[in-house]
Amino acid sequence: MKLLARCFAITLLLPTLALAAPEAISLSGATIVTGTRPQPLEVLAARELQRYLYRLDGVLPRVSARPPARGTALLVGTPQSHPEIAALARAGSVAVSTKALGAEGFVLKALPGARPRVVVTAATPQGVLWAAYALLERLGIGFYLGGDAFAGAGPPQVPADLEVTQRPAFAVRGSLPWYNFLNSPTTWDRDDYRFFFDQMAKMRMNFVGFHAYDNEPFCAYEWEGRLVGGEPVVTARNYGWGTGRGMTTAEFGFGTGDFFFGPEFGSRATTAMSDRDDGIRRAQALLADGLHYARGRGLKVCVGFEVTGDPTTPEAQEHLAARLTALIRAYPMLDYVWLWQSEGLGSGGAVATRDSQLDLWVQRYGQEFAYLEAPNRIHEAVRVMAYLRLAHGLLQRLAPQARLVVSGWGGDRWLRFSDFYRGLDRTLPKDVIFAALDNIDPSSEPNVAAVYGELSPEREKWPIPWWESDGGGTRRDQWGPQCNVLPYTALCRDALTKRCQGLLSIHWRTRDVEEVAAYMARFAWDPSLTYEGFYDDFARRCYGPEWATEMSAIHRELEALGPRYTGALGQAECVSFEWFSGGQLPDPEKLRKLAELRHRLELVRAGLIGRRQLAALERVEWQITTIDWLTRYDAAALVLRPGGEVDRLLQQAEEAQAAGDADRAKTLAEQAAARFRRCGLDQALQTYPWKMSTCGEWGTLATINVKAYAAYERIAARIRAAGGDPGEDTRTLPLPPGPRILMRIPPSLVTPGEPVEVSAIVVAAEPVAAQVHYRAPGGTWQTAPLRPAYRRAWTGQIPGSAVTTRGIEYYLEVRDAAGRAAYAPSGYPALTWSATAYSLPPAPAYSPPPAPPAGIISHLAAENGPDYSVRLRWTPPVPASPCLLTRRAEGQPELTVRTRLGEYHDVQLAAGTTYTYTIAALDAEGKPGPATEARVSVPRLDPPLAPEDVAAKAGPGKVLITWKPAPGRVRGYVVLRSPSAREMGEPITPRPVTTESFLDVRLDAEREYHYRVRAIDRGGQEGRLSAPVAARPLPRPTGPIFHAAMEGTGDAGASVPQRAGAARFSPGLIGQALDTTAGGHLVYPHQPEFALDGEFAVAFWFQARTLEGMPVLASCGEYQKHGWFVQVLAGRIRFSLGGDNLLDAGWVEPGRWHHVVCSYDLQRQRIYLDGQEVGSREALDVDFTPWPGPLFVAQYHFLQEPYQFRGLLDELKLYTTAPTAEEVAQAYAAGRP
Repeated sequence: MKLLARCFAITLLLPTLALAAPEAISLSGATIVTGTRPQPLEVLAARELQRYLYRLDGVLPRVSARPPARGTALLVGTPQSHPEIAALARAGSVAVSTKALGAEGFVLKALPGARPRVVVTAATPQGVLWAAYALLERLGIGFYLGGDAFAGAGPPQVPADLEVTQRPAFAVRGSLPWYNFLNSPTTWDRDDYRFFFDQMAKMRMNFVGFHAYDNEPFCAYEWEGRLVGGEPVVTARNYGWGTGRGMTTAEFGFGTGDFFFGPEFGSRATTAMSDRDDGIRRAQALLADGLHYARGRGLKVCVGFEVTGDPTTPEAQEHLAARLTALIRAYPMLDYVWLWQSEGLGSGGAVATRDSQLDLWVQRYGQEFAYLEAPNRIHEAVRVMAYLRLAHGLLQRLAPQARLVVSGWGGDRWLRFSDFYRGLDRTLPKDVIFAALDNIDPSSEPNVAAVYGELSPEREKWPIPWWESDGGGTRRDQWGPQCNVLPYTALCRDALTKRCQGLLSIHWRTRDVEEVAAYMARFAWDPSLTYEGFYDDFARRCYGPEWATEMSAIHRELEALGPRYTGALGQAECVSFEWFSGGQLPDPEKLRKLAELRHRLELVRAGLIGRRQLAALERVEWQITTIDWLTRYDAAALVLRPGGEVDRLLQQAEEAQAAGDADRAKTLAEQAAARFRRCGLDQALQTYPWKMSTCGEWGTLATINVKAYAAYERIAARIRAAGGDPGEDTRTLPLPPGPRILMRIPPSLVTPGEPVEVSAIVVAAEPVAAQVHYRAPGGTWQTAPLRPAYRRAWTGQIPGSAVTTRGIEYYLEVRDAAGRAAYAPSGYPALTWSATAYSLPPAPAYSPPPAPPAGIISHLAAENGPDYSVRLRWTPPVPASPCLLTRRAEGQPELTVRTRLGEYHDVQLAAGTTYTYTIAALDAEGKPGPATEARVSVPRLDPPLAPEDVAAKAGPGKVLITWKPAPGRVRGYVVLRSPSAREMGEPITPRPVTTESFLDVRLDAEREYHYRVRAIDRGGQEGRLSAPVAARPLPRPTGPIFHAAMEGTGDAGASVPQRAGAARFSPGLIGQALDTTAGGHLVYPHQPEFALDGEFAVAFWFQARTLEGMPVLASCGEYQKHGWFVQVLAGRIRFSLGGDNLLDAGWVEPGRWHHVVCSYDLQRQRIYLDGQEVGSREALDVDFTPWPGPLFVAQYHFLQEPYQFRGLLDELKLYTTAPTAEEVAQAYAAGRP
């Protein structure tokens, strides 16, 4: 508790909601006094107070720079901008100081008397805005990501003894809305960004950051005349995360396409683009507009991207410089830039090539990360560190106002990037901020990573736990709720205990996470907030005092049911579609509890309607609709899931069909069709739209269609193929007796003089007339028509002439021919939409930094390192500026290196040689400035000792030679082979190998081979030869070592595979083929034959139904790691071998049988398509580390929808020899259809 007291200023605790009292000061009709020199945020604070006070009692306060002669005055401003507040501060009536309040603390104080005054002040304009929203909260208004709540607000009055001083416990409070899903900012447009930023500011959060993948447009940059590092944002037509198929809104199921505003659901950055580059530029401009708006709202903003590749290479350094330059140009308003480690690399990346610059960095700095133990983790940590040092220097020149944040996928047990922080804390400048994604499921780990409590006190740290998850732990379903308030009560306290200066959270949706977001926001200002206290307060604000006790209990009981409420895990958003994730089905006991809670909600709803308490009605109906959606969907999913009633009948029908019993097949298919038509998915999907109020919910409905409805279509196709009639979806909605309106909640700021666009979905059985009624607050209502725009979408406009400095309020009315009417917002007339008129400060213009001068390099230091190496360090004239390093020595080749890193490690130098190094900074045109010189003499060392424990292991036509590493750093090893132990032999390694093994292949099984090994040191000196070892190869197989004929049973030479999902066997090229048209895959348990341990080839026939996503055909390995896989990427065959060996070649046509052979002969990778070689590459550094997993056919081992192959695959064969071109051509001709 002592820590909490230090972090949170002493506050005079008063009731959360203002109560009527004789000594209360009424704010009705008060004059809001801004002072004589208000800053923009102070003006905004005053106008927001004006708008909300007017909403409470219909009396519009006046905003003035002068205090009124009589009546109550609200004094809004800082002592610097407001003379009367300054006078009160000098007199000691109000204590305002930066030392006491910090940058964002504030004071609220009532001064009763003949001229009552209420002071809303702070040391900064930012604090004044927070003070205004805090005062409005004390009047009973609630601010949430699902919109404002007014049901708990009473008369606008404050106690006469009001005196509150507050400052936040976390200096940085905010969120990371994650791009990638349709329910995320990926599909946002201008008003969606603005509404979200509005609510964050009103909740007194102060930070929003965005991460961009390289297939997203936001951090794309120009390189060699084209945009790289980004693509246009996806829409429902090309969404890839588990999508069954892309769809237009007209293709959405059961008429739900009628709830959309255009033929394609997605951001207008893509739907309105003319070409790829235009789509990228539009998305960047849209985000820039949003960030400018957020800054005008008082939020700090951040954008960043992932760093890949080797930062010690000149190309990677120039790419980073170009990308950061483009980022600052696109978003000059940034307060922070964050760089991310790519997902999954917390467990380690590739180990750098021996004596590469990155490996030499590991030798220099690896001891700082020795606690990570695993070499691949140490190498990855040093790689990230080098990138961050470079970025830190670049930002000092490009955007000195923007601080660097380092992020990744962390947590104590998840992807563990945060483990790197301990070493990074010792190797990075102290102004670099640490903020990683944290433990993914707060219900099982209600704390932040332990490392945050171990970092140096001056290191700023902002953990990023998860308001919601997309696939981790038990909280993975984003089609239903993920209530996390209870675990966050412990998590927030843990972050404070570990002295974190900030707390952020990742999320995709907005309204569906409003409770946990609100808890975190409130805790940041009041660390004493309890779980029960939060929900009691939430219920009072959202539903009113009369219903607060019951609704608080209902919310807590709903959260106690767990994520999704029904007991099922539902759909994990980031993987391939499943009706129930992990096979976890609804819990009957929880369904009974949900029915009880729904009944209690209906009673509250009836009470609200009976008492005309309409301000709370929409939120109660939202909860009821959520329960109806979840229970109806789960009921349908139980029928449609694999192993469900429809699937069981279909499997029997397909077996009968395969056995030739057409009559039985048709009977069973018709039974399946009858149950399919009654499954209830139509009612579920038609229920969901009536809970939509933010873009995220529209995105969820689109996702439900491209995943669940697409799966429903595939089941229908199976029914037809089996001879049944699944019926046709007419894509029509059941129409209500009277009209209904759906709207996204609009932003709450408008620009004076600019028109306000209004859009709505109108569902009605009869023709309607629609209009928007608008006025300046307190003025006369005027009307403008709405007109049909697309299907059931209507649009209109409030003219700019109506938008004055007083703001605007409006509502929508739709009336049919029978006189039945509907209104929006749904609480009308108790509620209307309203917006404050406010002109944002001008957007900052990009100001290019001055070109780096070709100044003089200072402090060049050159010293001998271990084993024929030299370490050079220097200070460039400008941080991270490019420099040209040259090395010369008599009789040695000249070396020229361009680098920005400020240090270079030179290796493999000649013994007994003196080297001269010169370095010069390069100007903007690449011309070098004055050079600085240093000399170093490299001593001669003893040659390496002979390698020990040399062994030779025979295999089919091959011998594997292994040995222990030689002492010290060596350049590599040479392997010599001879026919007898008496002969020294000849080298068989084309160049020194850098691993402690070598595979000798294509050997005669009738002969014995003898091997010796010697090390070559960095100076080029040959070491002593090892003792000879011998081995006789085994006979080489002439045919495949593994053959999966896909006949539906155990194949010759293969174990019986596990059939997963909708995989089945259908007529193929030769007999039966694996059929994954409807999804699914095969899994063959691990066998030694699958291993990549020398020459290798995989061959098969396939016919793709579609090439959407990046379908994997066969996989026994992982990208950039061990093993192998074959997939189709962008229409081409990709062949991946251990390590970073990728070959893309050929073109695949859907609907056509193709024969593919991917081979490796220890020198080159090759791809043959339909009997012809279509591509090859040299591959001399293949990682032969065994892959321990099974063989997957038609899927990748991650089992995600983008990797799902849909089509037919036949005759899969594995070989331990690479076939010749003639053998491939013969195999194609023999099986050619």
